Parts: sequence; C-alpha cells; structure tokens
Amino acid sequence: MRPRLAHLFLCIALAATARAPARADSLSSLSWDEARELAAQSNPTLLAAREALEQARYAYQTARATYWPTVSGSAGYTRSDSDSREDGPSDSTSVGLSANYNLFSGFADRARVKQAEAALNSARADWLGTQSDVSATLRRAFLRLLYAQQRVELARSIATRREQNLDLVQLRFDSGSENRGSLLRTKAVTSQAQAEVEQAGRSIAVQQRELANALGQSATDSWIAQGDWSHRAPETDPSWNDLMRATPSVRAAQANLEASKAAVAIARGSIYPSLALRAGIDRSGEDWPPDSEAWSVGATLSVPLFAGGQNINQLSSAQARLRQTEAQLHTAEQTALLDLESSWTSLRNAQQTRDIQAAFLEAAEVRAEIAREQYANGLLSFQNWDQIEDELTQSQQALLTSDRDAAIAAAEWDRARGITALTLP
Repeated sequence: MRPRLAHLFLCIALAATARAPARADSLSSLSWDEARELAAQSNPTLLAAREALEQARYAYQTARATYWPTVSGSAGYTRSDSDSREDGPSDSTSVGLSANYNLFSGFADRARVKQAEAALNSARADWLGTQSDVSATLRRAFLRLLYAQQRVELARSIATRREQNLDLVQLRFDSGSENRGSLLRTKAVTSQAQAEVEQAGRSIAVQQRELANALGQSATDSWIAQGDWSHRAPETDPSWNDLMRATPSVRAAQANLEASKAAVAIARGSIYPSLALRAGIDRSGEDWPPDSEAWSVGATLSVPLFAGGQNINQLSSAQARLRQTEAQLHTAEQTALLDLESSWTSLRNAQQTRDIQAAFLEAAEVRAEIAREQYANGLLSFQNWDQIEDELTQSQQALLTSDRDAAIAAAEWDRARGITALTLP
C-alpha cells in the first residue's frame, strides 16, 4: 500500500463513521461539549435516576402530610318504601363534615417524616453518583473513540515511513550494498505497518458503538470525536477525609443510617399509647337542605396491651437494621478512601508516564533522522538502523497510548470524587 492509498483508506474509514446522529442538525462530528449535552438529555441510566429522585421527593411530601389534620365531607340521599307504609315512599337527605387529628402517636409521625427525608437525601446522593458514573463512562467512550481515530492517523504515518524505508533498502539492495535478508525483513515490517492501518480503522466502529451506548442513542448512530487529551492535574496533597465524606456513596450510606434511626423510633412508637382528636357536624332530614343538625367532639386514647410480641419484634428488627447500616457506613467510608487514593495515584502515575514517553519520542525522532542519513551513506549497519526505526515506532505508539491513559485516569479521578461533567437541564 503506497502513501496515497493509505491516505485514501483513512479517509474512507473516517467517512464511514460520519453518519449523522438522530438530531435535527445532522452533525457528522461530535465535540466533548456536544456529547455532554446529548448524554444529559437521552442517557437512560440518567433518566431513570432522575425519576427515582422525583419519587423520593413526592414520598417526602406525602410523609409531611401527617402533620396536618384530615378533613372529609359527605352527602347522601335515600328513598325508601315498604308494604307497611300507607303514605308512600319517603325521602331522607344528609350532609356532614368531619375532621381528625393525630395528636400523639409515640413520636412515630415525626420519625416517619425523618425517615422520608433520609430517603430523599439518599436518592439525592444516588443521583449525584449516577451523574458522575455516567459522566465517566461517557468520557471514557469519547476518549477511546478519539484514540482510535488518532491511531489510524499514526498507523498511516508509520506505514508511510516504512514504505520510504523499503524504497531506501531496495535501492541499496539493487546496488549490491544490502543483503536479501534485510530486504525481506523490511518488506515484512512494511506489510505489518500497512495491516495495522486497516486494523486501526476497524476498531473505530467498535468505539463508536460504545459512545452511542453512553450517549443513550441508537447503536446505528456514529460520530467522529473532535477534541484533545487536555485535563486538569490533581492537587498534590488532597484532604482525603473531606473528599471521602463528599462522595455520593458515603452520603448515601449516611442517609441510610439516618433512615434506620428513624425506623427504630417508628418501631418504638408502637409501644407507646396514641391520642387522636375528632370533630364532626351532620345535618339530616326529609327535605333539602336537611334541617336537623347534630355535632360531636371527642378524643380517642389507644393503649397497646398485647400484640403477640409483634411490636417488640419489630423494634428488635429495626435495631438490628440500625447496626447493619452503621457497619455499611464504615465500609462505604473505607471503600471511598481506597477508591480516591487509587484513582489519584493512577492519575499522577499516568501523567508522569506521559511526560516520560514524550521525552523518549523526542529522542527517538532525533536518533531516527540521524540514523537514516547514516544508513543511506553506508555509515550505519542495517541492524542498528532497523532497531532505531523500531524504537521510533514504539515511542510514537507509546505516547499516544499514554495520552489516552492519562485522560481516562483524570475521568476516573472525577468519578471517584463524585464530580460530573454533564450539562444537565
């Protein structure tokens, strides 16, 4: 495959990825900002987590309703007759209004509100965690597609250089300055470089499918990623405990602990007596509106005497659940600390590796240019020149890989801290 053919293949491979997404503007390329906006609108995991948060909000408002009295009205009409009546059918009408207020329930009502509030806080933490997870997944998919595209370009560049090297070795072989083994190896290396161009092109479709899944789009939609490897460096001395307490997993575990405390209070409330107030007014009669009025006001005190041990067992179960969530909170804290330190270390190492690979590539490029000139003039053996060329290729591939790894490590560091890059409505 000659240089122009390799370039043609790259254009075809990228063109195959440029089918427009299911959007009105029919974009053939996708920037990171556009990807964030699109995922925020259509990622199904994100949409499900948002609805779960809404459910928790409504449940909390429902629990708060116990602080208010319940008021109900009624109206009725009855027409009756019997064989014993001589004056025909009779009519009766009624209308009434009643109110009930739970004055004391062993503090269970207040505990139920606290339990619902804790569930809402847990849902909020889960919502934040889902955002950071989806953001990290999207960033990884975007970076892998960007890597696949740049790998095609790099493979084409390497193939072009290998073809130029083959021309040089062929010229020296034709002049009797190089042996057949060197020529055959150069041909094999050139064929390998050309095959890597094709292999790199095929990997683009796989990464496009991964990006489509992260965006929540159809698997048939494809994009060309437009962006770079830039990312923020982490602080050199993080406050691990502060970061840990702010993570969604720890916040959710803390909220679950508060819900368990409220559950204990609810179970304990079933042991105490309860007091409720009731008031009502009714009118009845044969005509409408009814003219006979009656009213009532009262209070009901309920004292649990024996429930077959149900209330005691419920309290013991709630207390066991409380101890369980306390242990789960401790586990969540330790797991979050490990995740934070691991992702921070991975990012620092990846950034350092990237800088080292850049230095290796700079040296390899200088050596390769000097070595090519020396080989062309017969001042360097084929073995030494071939080794230097291999080092150049390896350094180019290693730098591209380390660029990708460092950017993905940065996305993982954001995920561990519960930070999202999504543009949410």
